[in-house]
Formats: sequence, C-alpha cells, structure tokens
Amino acid sequence: MWSPVFNQICLQMHLNQLTMNLKRISRPLPLSFLFAVLVSLLPSCAIVGGYDARAHEHLTSLKAQHLKIIDDNTVGDGRSFSSVKLAEAVDATDLKFREAKEFALTLGGGLRNDNLLLLHDIFELHVANMRAKSRLLSVDEASLMKSSTVIPYDGAIRGEIVRSGNPSNPQ
Repeated sequence: MWSPVFNQICLQMHLNQLTMNLKRISRPLPLSFLFAVLVSLLPSCAIVGGYDARAHEHLTSLKAQHLKIIDDNTVGDGRSFSSVKLAEAVDATDLKFREAKEFALTLGGGLRNDNLLLLHDIFELHVANMRAKSRLLSVDEASLMKSSTVIPYDGAIRGEIVRSGNPSNPQ
C-alpha cells in the first residue's frame, strides 16, 4: 500500500500536469481520466486522523456550491452570462473553502487540508475557464465540467466517511 505522503505527491503532480494542459489549449480537454486518477488517491486520507462530521459537511456543501455555479452558468431558459453574478458566487465559494481549510487546520490539517487545496484548485480552474469564455457554458461543456467536479469531491467525501470514529461505519 502506498503511503499517504506518496499519494499527496502523486495528486500534486497530476494537478500540475492538468494545469499545464489547460494553459496549452484554448478549450479544455476531457479531464475525466485525470480526475479519476485523482479520486482513486483521495480516499487514502482515511489512513490519517479520525472522522469529523463538520469536515464531512464542508465537503458536501462545497461540492453542492461548485455544481450550482456550473448549473447557473449553463445555457438555459432566460439565462444570460453575468460576470458580476459569477464573481459574487465565486467569492462566496472562496469564503467557504477558506472556512473549511481553517477548520481542517484545527483538526491537525494534514491530508484533509491538502485535499481541500486540490479541490479548490479544481474550482479555480473551472472558474478561469468560465471567465475566459465570457458566455454561458453549453450543455456539453457543463456536463464535462460537472463530471470532472463530482469525481474528486466524491473521493474526498469517501475518504472522510471511512475515517475511524464515523458512527455510521462498523469498525
């Protein structure tokens, strides 16, 4: 079994590669494969530290907010792109990430905080993509962005759920 530190190094390498790929192209490549690799490594955080319901709540809330921003900026009836509304939603989400990171630090930080940093980086890549387009996302673009959002969040949430001390997990 790989050590948690090795997993974090791998996650960071994959994120760096993803960032370089996005900078080289004008439209994003399907990122599902890279996120699938990331998600396979995120549950390793269960090895360190115990379960915390509030940390679990932070992850589920951030996932929901991230997906809502994508939905709100997808082509639909009566919608139009608003950089002001996007900026407001991004500011609110950045604050939630900051709160979650600060709380993770009170629990000892470690891999829990590293996962939040990686999820925040994914969020920032998506926001940069939406800002660069300066238009609503097509349904296909939104679907791709959502799939690359759900996979890493679900991995981090699974990693939190399987930590020791979770009352819903038989030990």
